[in-house]
Amino acid sequence: MPITFGFVILSIGTITSALASIISLRSYLRTSYPHFRFMALTWFFLSIGVALLSLAYLSLDLTIYRLGIFITVPLMYSIIFLVDTISQQQIDPLKIFIATIAASLAFVYGLEPDAVGISVSALGEKHPVLVGKFMLAGSLAFAISGIYWLYYMVKIYHFCPPSIKKYAKINLMGAILAGPGAALAFASGFVWIFPGTDYLLISFGALLCTYSFKKEPKLGYILPFKVYHLIVIDTKSGIPLFTYNWEESDETEMVLFSSALKAISSILDESLKKGLVKEIILDRALLIIHQSENSRIIYALVASKSNEILRHGLALFDSLFQQSFGQEIGENISLVSQFEQAVTLTERAFPFVA
Repeated sequence: MPITFGFVILSIGTITSALASIISLRSYLRTSYPHFRFMALTWFFLSIGVALLSLAYLSLDLTIYRLGIFITVPLMYSIIFLVDTISQQQIDPLKIFIATIAASLAFVYGLEPDAVGISVSALGEKHPVLVGKFMLAGSLAFAISGIYWLYYMVKIYHFCPPSIKKYAKINLMGAILAGPGAALAFASGFVWIFPGTDYLLISFGALLCTYSFKKEPKLGYILPFKVYHLIVIDTKSGIPLFTYNWEESDETEMVLFSSALKAISSILDESLKKGLVKEIILDRALLIIHQSENSRIIYALVASKSNEILRHGLALFDSLFQQSFGQEIGENISLVSQFEQAVTLTERAFPFVA
């Protein structure tokens, strides 16, 4: 079995996509951010599929080649889980329906006896290829994956703040390589000259995206929500002890807001006897409210949406704030300037907020 150009290219693609999967898995184990879990799953399927394709290029075994294509088809589902996690944090049934149709077509046509064959590249090397309807169905499946991937990476680049634009650009480059780049290599016939280059581009695109998300995890939370303000309020006086603004605001407004929030919480608690207010929904935002146990402190987060990771961040900030300023809260809470150092606690509790 001679070593061919296609085998070498696909072997490089296997190593690259496997590296992307390992980096994603380690990032997930370190941070528990759900998009890293789906990244690891996506690149795992990619690496296994490309590994089988490289073996098929070496052995010219059409059964192995067909199996390699079948394994890469589920990439559509893991990419959907990935892009929906970083865009809306819930899975879109319509995307799943479209993916299921494309996957079904690929599997049905892929089972036909003449769905794969042997071709000769411009380099004079024999290699397996998709044929007829299987090629069209497989192209449709990869087109759907590439479009979804590129669309949401473009949105991340467009909406991300300038401070993380560098990594958003690397991420976008990866999506362009894996989507339009691989599609152009296939449609232009470049893969018939240099077999396997489409999968190599996809693998390098995966690695670039993984690198950018690892270096700047905030990219995963640009789209699903926006956080505006964090306010720490003394419930007895109604005074804001500490405010952190991801978006510019007037300090006077924060004082008035603190007093109003204290009054609303107290009235509802005393009149309804159903406990403290957890959320207040506004037309263009909402308030996520957390009160520390055995403390006079209320924490309010103003955001576009409410979700588990923001509530967890608020609870973590409470824990850090109590550890750092527990004595000050009990002795001289009116000296607001002593809480300015809580800026570092904000960065620890909300490292994902841009």
